[in-house]
Amino acid sequence: MGVVSNVRDSGIEQQVQPTAFFPGTIAQQFVSSIDIRTARDANEFSGAIVRQVWAMDHDVTLSEDLGSLQTNFQKYYYAQPEFEFIALSAFASIALLLVIIGVYSVMAYNVSLQTREIGIRMALGAQQRNVLRSVLRRGTVLLGMGAVLGLFLAWAVTRLIQNQLWRVTATDPWTLGAVTAIVLLVGLLACVGPARRATQVEPSVALRQE
Repeated sequence: MGVVSNVRDSGIEQQVQPTAFFPGTIAQQFVSSIDIRTARDANEFSGAIVRQVWAMDHDVTLSEDLGSLQTNFQKYYYAQPEFEFIALSAFASIALLLVIIGVYSVMAYNVSLQTREIGIRMALGAQQRNVLRSVLRRGTVLLGMGAVLGLFLAWAVTRLIQNQLWRVTATDPWTLGAVTAIVLLVGLLACVGPARRATQVEPSVALRQE
């Protein structure tokens, strides 16, 4: 007798259930499959195993699932979760890309509207670093407000996909933190680029822009 580690024999998304193992010689009526350890790839021995079993008893009916554990697990337990993971990852990547494009475009446009103001400040003798610091400060406030609102909406909406996840919460802090950091970084870069270009424009040219 002994204790073995937990086994998810009903699918990786299911909780571990209390299970007892009995030798086949004691509980023969429950034996529906046998496991064979091989030195090489188990698929190489499929034919030999079938011939050996039928040599002992030709009336034994063998399942079509004869193969390695890895193949059977991939077919029955891993296929659907793997497909869901790939699908969700693809949609999430597209969504993140759209968010990055949207944030960059909005922030860059917002800074470009300040070109005339930047020109006036440069004409009055403002230093480039002070202008950039002011633009970044405004951009950080907008990005911070958007990040807080986005995290709140994410916390509310992600509960809808909770049943598609296991061993990880829908509000995983590492995931939310990484996405938020990426969006904030993109937003700040969107502020710096147009602001630097605006500070390099001749003040007289900037003043003529509407």
